[in-house]
Amino acid sequence: MKEKNDQLILAERYVNETRQNIFLTGKAGTGKTTFVNNLRNTTFKRHVVLAPTGVAAINAQGMTIHSFFQLPFGTLNAPEKQKELKARKYNKKKRAIIRSIDLLIIDEISMVRADVMDAIDDILRKLRRNVLPFGGVQLLLIGDLFQLPPVVRSDEVHTLSQDYNTHYFFGSKALLESSLITIELKHIYRQQAGQFVDILNEVRNNRISEKSLALLNAQYDKTFDLEYDPIILTSHRRTSLKINEERLQALDQPSAIHKAEVEGNFPPSMYPNDEDLRLKVGARVMFIKNDLSEDKLYYNGKLGTLITVEDDLDYAEVRADSGEMITVHYETWENTATTIDPETKELTKEVVGAFSQLPLCLAWAITIHKSQGLTFDHVEIDAKAAFAHGQVYVALSRCRTLEGIKLRSKISSSAIRNDRQVVSYEKSYHDNQPTQSTFLKARKEFERYLLLDIFNYRKLRYTLDDTQDLIKKLLKDHQLSSTIKLDRLASIFHKEVDPVAQKFSNLIQHSFQELEAVRDSEYLLERLQSAAKYFLPIFKDQLWIGFAKLEIELDNATAMERITQYLEDIQWEVFLSKQLYDSLTKGYKMESLIEIRAKSPLHFDDHLAKAKKTVIYKNNKIVNNDNFENSQLYHSLKAWRAQTAADQGTQASSILSIKSIVSICDVLPVDRASLSRIRGVGKKTMDRYADEILKLISDYQAKK
Repeated sequence: MKEKNDQLILAERYVNETRQNIFLTGKAGTGKTTFVNNLRNTTFKRHVVLAPTGVAAINAQGMTIHSFFQLPFGTLNAPEKQKELKARKYNKKKRAIIRSIDLLIIDEISMVRADVMDAIDDILRKLRRNVLPFGGVQLLLIGDLFQLPPVVRSDEVHTLSQDYNTHYFFGSKALLESSLITIELKHIYRQQAGQFVDILNEVRNNRISEKSLALLNAQYDKTFDLEYDPIILTSHRRTSLKINEERLQALDQPSAIHKAEVEGNFPPSMYPNDEDLRLKVGARVMFIKNDLSEDKLYYNGKLGTLITVEDDLDYAEVRADSGEMITVHYETWENTATTIDPETKELTKEVVGAFSQLPLCLAWAITIHKSQGLTFDHVEIDAKAAFAHGQVYVALSRCRTLEGIKLRSKISSSAIRNDRQVVSYEKSYHDNQPTQSTFLKARKEFERYLLLDIFNYRKLRYTLDDTQDLIKKLLKDHQLSSTIKLDRLASIFHKEVDPVAQKFSNLIQHSFQELEAVRDSEYLLERLQSAAKYFLPIFKDQLWIGFAKLEIELDNATAMERITQYLEDIQWEVFLSKQLYDSLTKGYKMESLIEIRAKSPLHFDDHLAKAKKTVIYKNNKIVNNDNFENSQLYHSLKAWRAQTAADQGTQASSILSIKSIVSICDVLPVDRASLSRIRGVGKKTMDRYADEILKLISDYQAKK
């Protein structure tokens, strides 16, 4: 799309310069698909593109919602599905991808149900460790609610109605909790004739006048002076299949069958064409893929007549309705998955499967559903059996002009059906369109949020406290070198980080009452750089290395699982702060902060591995990290325990618990009587291991 209107410019700025969730809608032919294709090549935000169906995902060059989020099929608010979702595990790569995205683009949103949106919300909050709706990810939802609705089977209605007033995406609880603006594209590129546009608007809004209905029905059973048959749009797939089969059989030509070549992971539900494509010379065909070569000879939806086709030829020849002869070869559709480039750490597409076939389908008839997104000069519409809201509108809006339409049956006003919930929802956003003023307010809020979040250590504070409390509960009054380190690191945070960060938060809050943007205040820019220079050494040299090298070991498996998760959360928060402050020392740029937040999850593991191996020096000597009394005995007992357990093929905790080892290090028993008084050292332990334990203590004492 070469020209840009104000709505498209506003939509692009909202995506790039705010964190506002956006529903981008508009009538058929207003350029929604083109906008997304352009945006994905220009936005600096890390994003993934998803769609509700396999074919829609292939067309959008993305993945299906269910595949990306590993969702089960069925009503996702059902108890058994909720249980399945909670138990679902995601590998490290998928978790990193989900944590790194800034923007989630969902195409064909009209077909996405409310329960699916809430399942997405649950997963994003959980994996991103963020309580905000959708885990703080910005949403760009694209589609037209007056076109095809979500599929809800009769047996699913009751389950969905228990939690939702509507099955459309806007009934999602998470969306109701969040802020969603609607940008409605109004300039129609497909149709130019004012009268036809007016009729389409009336059909769309279910308010067709008698005059408009009469103009429509004047197209009933009309004739075209054409050299070819116009394509028939049908409401049901079985009807289009029947028409195509009958017309193909009527051709007195041999059939040629072209077999698709399928490689890798490409499920049949995603096949963009027949696996065995049966064609004949003289058949009406439609191209179902854009020609990506420099010649651009065809596009998705271009019609023509087959001139040459044979089994043993890897090509076919088509005379297009526009007159030119086109030689078409096998084309390949790729099934892609979002992955991480191991070198650049950028999100990239990985081809996981491929489907190769002639990009042609029989086109005497296609379904209204399949025609969505296509444009024709002439169509024949069979909508007498229209069953879904919006089908008549979709069918009519496929054609550029009213004169290019032929009706196979007259359209009654009862066939023009729209969902009342959709009409009501449209009114709510139609009356509240965003403006330049609301955009500037959203941009200011986004910048304020980015800065405040840098100095918001509420989660880190609570996680540290929870970790310390759990360890103290398990160890009572005993101390390990690791718990001493943890207490020291927590003290650094509570004394040197948290109170200072709160002062900067107050400064930012106060400044934004008067500022439109950070760049307007030299004082705030200078204070941000000063803050970064203060915090960076603390996070980089003390907290990051300290937590990376912190290893806590307890015999309680359940508690260790919680502590391990706590420490991972702490390490992540510290790492992100380190990266953000490092950037701010070089000066403030909003785009840099967004990029760091997006890329940090992908670099985290590599940086953590390096930090664990870092040797800490002080005065040219290696710093001894074990600074609690009798730490050498502690490690000797642990090593003996591990070796004994390995020799006996049992768990280390069954030999001697960590808590008992700590008590031994505190008491330093010198005989069997004093050893037996250690809690956790029972008769069985005394009988089997007392002599070995006492010898280790004696050897340690001799070396002191």
